[in-house]
Amino acid sequence: MILLLEDEVVLCEMVEEFLISKGFEVFSVDNGDDALEQAMSGKYELFIFDVKVPLGNGFSILQELRRHKITTPAIFTTSLNTIADLQEGYESGCDDYLKKPFDLEELYLRVQKLLGKKEGEVIDFGNGVRFDLAQKLLYKGESLLPLTNKENELLAMLIENKGQYLTLEEISYRLWGYEEPSFTSLRVYIKNIRQQIGKDCIHTKRGLGYCYE
Repeated sequence: MILLLEDEVVLCEMVEEFLISKGFEVFSVDNGDDALEQAMSGKYELFIFDVKVPLGNGFSILQELRRHKITTPAIFTTSLNTIADLQEGYESGCDDYLKKPFDLEELYLRVQKLLGKKEGEVIDFGNGVRFDLAQKLLYKGESLLPLTNKENELLAMLIENKGQYLTLEEISYRLWGYEEPSFTSLRVYIKNIRQQIGKDCIHTKRGLGYCYE
C-alpha cells in the first residue's frame, strides 16, 4: 500500500486515481500530523510526500520516520527546485525526488523502480522456512506460518536493520505508534518468532534491545 501526502485536493485525487488504476492500493492524507500517524503504523510499502503541507512538511516528517528506523522508500513531490532543496530532501532520507508539475507516467515509473527493490527479497532460515519481505509473511514450504500482523512487522523491522540493536522504545513506536506500548506483548512476539525461525537468529542484550543476525 502507498501512503500519499498531498494537500492540493485536485492533484491528490488525480494521483490517487491514477495509481489505483495501475493496481496499487493508496491511502491519502492532506496534513503532516495524519501522515506521521499513518506512516508509523508500518503497513505501507511506499511514501509519496509533498513537501509543503499543513501541520508540518515532508522533510521533517521523513526525518522523524528515519529516526525511528522506518526504512520504507519515499518519494518527495515539490515545487521547490533549488540545489539546497534537493540536498535537504536527500539528506532527510528520501529515495527519489520529483519536481512539480510532473507527469503521472513518470511518477509511475519511479514508483515501479522503488517497489521493485523488494522483489525477490526472501530470507531463507532453512528447513523450508522463509520470510517474504515484500509481503511481510513467513512461510514453510507453501504454507503460511501462524504469525500475527505485528509479529510479521517486527520480523521485517529486525531484518531490515540486520546487525543493529533496536531498543524497546524504537520497536514499540513502530508497532504501536501513538498508542500505549505493551512490552509484555513484545516479549511474546519475540518468543513466537524465535519458535518459527530459530532461537539463535534474534539476540537480546539488556539495555540495548533486540538484534537480528
